[in-house]
Amino acid sequence: MPPDQPEDRSRPRDDHSGERLVSLRLILMLGLPAFTILTAGDLFLFVQHRIGTVVLVLLIGLNLGIVYGLIRLIESGTDSVGAGFAKTVLGAGNLAPEPGFSAEESLIIRGRLEDAEAALRQRWADNPGQYQAGLRLGALLVQMGKADEAESVYVALRRGTLPPAAAMTVANRLIDLYEKGGRNDRLKVELGRFSGQYKGTGAAEHAARRLKEIKEAESKDQEELDD
Repeated sequence: MPPDQPEDRSRPRDDHSGERLVSLRLILMLGLPAFTILTAGDLFLFVQHRIGTVVLVLLIGLNLGIVYGLIRLIESGTDSVGAGFAKTVLGAGNLAPEPGFSAEESLIIRGRLEDAEAALRQRWADNPGQYQAGLRLGALLVQMGKADEAESVYVALRRGTLPPAAAMTVANRLIDLYEKGGRNDRLKVELGRFSGQYKGTGAAEHAARRLKEIKEAESKDQEELDD
């Protein structure tokens, strides 16, 4: 008997929970309101004696068919729309998209976050110089509530060779992580680094002001404790 093979988390699993979640959202956010509006119009005509009971029943059945067909039509276009949306997003700004990168973005849009995380980790591990995969992985980890892992990704990216736009993105994301996490010790270090590295820019001035505010607040708190 061959030994048990370890689970390969780099491959997307045959898990349709994301699709079911999309379907449920479509039913609640689109299907029910659409059916309610259509049926309300039919009931209005019925109350006004413009249609009979039989016609009303037929129209309600037709409404169900229309709503179901609309939901299926939207679901069938999810993959192509998700890929197109990902290409549009990745094509913006100064960070060039990598070929085929939209596959992971499509997984994210469909709610398959763990599969997307595994795929991005594998892509980045196979080519550490592909910083776009690292940046997207970091953003996804933040979205999934894995702030510590996102920090590790951004720190690893910083240790590599990054173009100026990507380096500033990493710095901004680390500042945002520490700000939201209430980690003033690391936040002060990052703000000081940022204000020095990008001195003369509006962003650097803002970082310097924020650093000053934090230090003044900490000094005030310490004075209150001493009193």
